[in-house]
Amino acid sequence: MAKVMELIEQERIKSGMSAERFANLVGVTSTTYSRQNNGRQSLGIDSLQLYAQYAYKAKNVDLLRALGAYALGLEPEEIIVKPSKL
Repeated sequence: MAKVMELIEQERIKSGMSAERFANLVGVTSTTYSRQNNGRQSLGIDSLQLYAQYAYKAKNVDLLRALGAYALGLEPEEIIVKPSKL
């Protein structure tokens, strides 16, 4: 999960948003985001879906791949995302 949250945090920083604003934009609470980012809470299906929707809109293929791999228990290299579909 650490790799996924690292990519999510990179996306947040790239967007120039505070953690609270990013969490609200994605649709998770700032508390949930903080706990997930600190490794104190795992990513549930609802959070995974919300982060994936954000990654899709942001056209972040690496994040989509990492989220898919996490959800399926695979390595990111085993997930194929076709950028032309974004």
